[in-house]
Amino acid sequence: MAKVYWFVTVNETNAPYESNYTVDLLETHNVVNVQFYLGFRKSQSVSVYLHQIVNHLVEQGILEPQIPTYSTERQRKVGDFKFVIIKEQPADLIVNDKLSSLDRRLIVGRIYLQKITASPISWYGLEFSNVVEESSPLFITQDQDQYLIQKANYKFNPNKPGIFQWQSVDDVFLMVVD
Repeated sequence: MAKVYWFVTVNETNAPYESNYTVDLLETHNVVNVQFYLGFRKSQSVSVYLHQIVNHLVEQGILEPQIPTYSTERQRKVGDFKFVIIKEQPADLIVNDKLSSLDRRLIVGRIYLQKITASPISWYGLEFSNVVEESSPLFITQDQDQYLIQKANYKFNPNKPGIFQWQSVDDVFLMVVD
C-alpha cells in the first residue's frame, strides 16, 4: 500500500525550455497534486522529475522519508512509483446527441492522432517503470429516461428475517422468501 498518492498533470507551455512545477498537499501529508509546466522542447521524463520533487520535499521536511528495504541506490529517500495512466474511451461518442457535429469531428480527430503518435508510456519516459493503464469514459452523462416509472417498493423487515413488504400504489402485500 502506498504511503503517499500523487496526482500528476503535465501542462505543455509555449516557452520552449520552461521547466516549472507546483505542489499542493491538499491539506494532508499523503495526497499530493503536482502540476508540471514544461516547454514544448523540454523532455517530459515524469519519473525523473517526480523523484527530484520528492527529494526536495523530504529535504524541506514537508514529507517524511520513505526509505525502501532494498534498493540499488544508496541513501534513497523514496521507494518505487506505480504510475496509473487514465485512457479515455470514447465508446459513448456515437450515442451522445448533445455534441455538435464539429465537436464530434474534433474528438474523432484527436482520437486518430492519439492512435498514430507515441503512447503516453513512451512519451513521458515510463518505459522502465511500473505502469498500469485504466480506462475511463470520455463523457459521463446522467440522462434520465422519461419512461422509467417506479411500480413498487420492497422494504426489508429486520424483526422478521425472510419477510419483505411490497408496497404498490394501491395495495400492500407480504411476500415470504425462504
